[in-house]
Amino acid sequence: GNVGYAQNVSGRHVAIKTILHDSKEKEVLEYLLQECFPDSIDEFRNILPVLDILAYEGHWLAITPR
Repeated sequence: GNVGYAQNVSGRHVAIKTILHDSKEKEVLEYLLQECFPDSIDEFRNILPVLDILAYEGHWLAITPR
């Protein structure tokens, strides 16, 4: 999907990736969001933590740190 960049209300820079509605990628990202949020970056090497997944016009937007 396409990737864009923004700043959230807390001033953190984030990446926003579009995901197709019926994608397996969404299932993986939901799992990471619900089950795998680390206490520190050292516990989460080579994977960007998912901050949120939002529905938008028939697609999903995955929000991650930039």
